[in-house]
Formats: sequence, C-alpha cells, structure tokens
Amino acid sequence: MNGENAPPVALAGVYRTTRPNERLLLYRGPVELSVDSRLLRGDGELSLGWFPRPKLAFHLDVPAAADTPDLGQNGHLRLIKREGGGSVRITSITVSEGEGAQPPRISGHVKGHFMVGTGSILDHVVFHLVNCADYHGSSIQVSSPGSNKHWLGRVRLQAKQWTITIDSIPRQRTVLDPLDVEGGFAITHIGRLEAANGEPFSSDDAEEVLGKWLFHFLSFVRGARVNAILPVGFDSDGNRVWEQWSSPVVDPWTGPQRSWFSRDRIEGLEDGFRLFVERWMDRDWRDPLVLALHWYCLANRRAAGMEASVVLSQMALETMSWACLVENSGTVSERGFRRLQASDQIGLLMRQTEISLDVPSQLVDLRGYATEENCSRGPDALTSLRNAFVHPSKKKRERALATSNLVPHQAVELAVWYIELALLWVIGYQGRYHNRITAKAVAEAGPVPWANTDESTRL
Repeated sequence: MNGENAPPVALAGVYRTTRPNERLLLYRGPVELSVDSRLLRGDGELSLGWFPRPKLAFHLDVPAAADTPDLGQNGHLRLIKREGGGSVRITSITVSEGEGAQPPRISGHVKGHFMVGTGSILDHVVFHLVNCADYHGSSIQVSSPGSNKHWLGRVRLQAKQWTITIDSIPRQRTVLDPLDVEGGFAITHIGRLEAANGEPFSSDDAEEVLGKWLFHFLSFVRGARVNAILPVGFDSDGNRVWEQWSSPVVDPWTGPQRSWFSRDRIEGLEDGFRLFVERWMDRDWRDPLVLALHWYCLANRRAAGMEASVVLSQMALETMSWACLVENSGTVSERGFRRLQASDQIGLLMRQTEISLDVPSQLVDLRGYATEENCSRGPDALTSLRNAFVHPSKKKRERALATSNLVPHQAVELAVWYIELALLWVIGYQGRYHNRITAKAVAEAGPVPWANTDESTRL
C-alpha cells in the first residue's frame, strides 16, 4: 500500500494496560501531605487499581518520628516533582518495629479529582476508554520494526462544536483476549477531543464533554458503564499542561455485553452521539436520561440479581413515560398519569415506538406466565411480576417462589428492550439497531420500528 492510500496511524495513549486489571502507576516520588496543622513529607506513589472497584490510591512513607494523623482523617496531597494535588482520605497507617523496621506508611484514596498541571486552555485532549464496546470502523494502522498492522478501529463522533476521534487498540493476546476470559478492566480504546474549528478550549469544557456526554452515551452503547479515564490536555506546542486523575465509574468486563448497538453498524455511534447530545442539551430531558440510563445499565448487567433487574427496569420505564407524556408532550396531565396503572403508563410510552405490546413469541416462558396471570400485554406481564417480587403478601410470595427462573430472565430481556427503544425514540434515532428479542446473531441489525416517521410528530 503506497503512502497516499495508507490508513492513518492509530492514536497513541499516554497510559496503557499491558494485561487486564493491571495497576496503573501514575506518580512515584516525593510528596507532601497536609492534615490539619501537620505537614508530612516523604516518598510516595499514586496509582489506579481496579478491585474490588476502580480506585485512585496513594501511599506515603514518612520518618519514624513523624506525628502521623489518625485513620479516617482528610487531608491534601501535593506532588513535589510535578504541579498537582488533591483531597485524600487516610484509610491505613502501617508501623513496623524492631530490627529492619520499615518507615511508617500512610495510605488512602483520592477524593474527587486529583488535578495535575497548570494549564487550563487546551489545544486537544488525549483520553483512555476502559471496557468500551467493540465496533468495526474505518481502517487505521500501527507500524513497528518488521511489521505493519491494520484494523478497522476508528470512529469519529461530532456534536455541536466538538470532534472526538476514538481508536480501538489492536487485538492483543496480552490484553483483549485475556479480558474476555478473566473479566475485569483494561484500556480498550484511545481517544482525542478537539474543537471542530481548531480553536483552543478550557479544561472545564473537556470535563463536560468527556465526563457527561461521552460517559452517558458510550454506557448506553455498551449497556454497561464505560468511562474516559486519565484525560491529558496538550497546548498548541504539544506540551502536557493538564491532567485529571480520579476513581472512575466503570463496570467490569464480563464478556461482550448485549445492547441495541451492532458493532457492524457504525452509524449507531456517529448518528447516535450527535442525536444524544442534542437531546442532552434540552435541560428538561437531562435528569430523565441520567436516571433511565443508570437503571438501564444496572438492569442490563443483572448487577443486583434478576429480580432486582425487573424492578430497576420498571423504574426506568416509568421515568421515561412521565418525561415523555407529561413533562414534554403534555399528552397526559399529571393527575391523569397518576391515575393510570403502571402497566398503562409503560404501554402508552411504548406505543410511541410503534411496536406491538404483545409478549413476543420468542419469550415462551414469559408468555406462559402472562397467560396464567391473565396478562394480555407485555407491560402487564412486567408489572405483574414486579409486584410479585415487591409486595409482601403471602400469595405474592408463593407466586414469586413458584415462578420458573426463566420468567424473570425473559422479563428483563423484554424490559431492557423497551428501554432501549424508548431512549432511541426520544433522541430521534432513525438508523439500524440490534433487536435483542428477534436477532439470531450478535451483529444482526434491522431498522428501528419508527424509521422514516415524520419528524414533526416527534417530541
């Protein structure tokens, strides 16, 4: 392949994981810890660990005669070799005695953001995505002595005045393959944020775009929480002038997570992001989107068990229904909405997406449950099962215990499909999506039910 037709070089991250769940050392050297009126200096480290949950931790070795603080105290940690600092909480103090005793070690975790660097006006930001969904994008390459690797790893997202380039890392035996087997956490993609017009921007802008827009959208894409970690801001001369370290909110990898997104349909990312941001900018929709996506990710992962996922998914659907029908379209009054059964609230929402409200034929066990409970529609079956789990009467307890394990599993599948369709409809998505109920292959995709609906009829 000649130089003119060669694909672009893949983005290089500032940090990387060489294997799943590898601790990322961010700083090693002299630090200063201030607690109340005490000032402690010594050698220390800051690192990002992953278990039992992602956490930015520190430790500091101090002289044996130092006046150490108490456990649970808060303080401020400052780097000496770099401009940076942040609030910390002390969770451990280790003191050894006798011959060969080590210096006292103070350990803890960072509270909130740990800011590094003095710059606040940026030319671009490089960031790292943990556990992002796989996709087939445009071609990129990486070269090394004696080899040249190409793969379909780039997607470019554009919304408002921003351009975000995301490159997957090449399929590596040491990172991605073990991640599928072991689970946990790894950097799977590298990203670059810049203003579309090339103008400089503030670190506050970067925090908004990466920490809110991209976090919520990519979590929706994967069906589990995905986060941009360790953003590094550069000035126009290519100098690192700003970094933000923190304990990220991200869900562990447990294999490819089912969602509405098909890795072969890149428009799900490109069009979806632009439309999501447009809806996000409507302040009336922001809180409903945040809540619905939070409960959607928990239910989709079955993070709290199958029964809890039934409850969480109904919470998301009722929130979306209220926001759609009462707050935005005014189709139903507040009083009228409250008079409706929960199943009717969900049913009215799902009618907007132009799907049948019958329990899909693929969900055999849920259809059987619906017949036994005289539930004529999918929303009726969902709320009936939810009530059996939540309400404490003896009859409902007995009914819940007698229900096949496949019934709540299929109920969650139906409910999260409803949530996916409702969210896609709300943002105005007209592309293709993965229908988790009817699809026979992981990458299979078809049109959304309302494709080509007159936009003037939408919210």
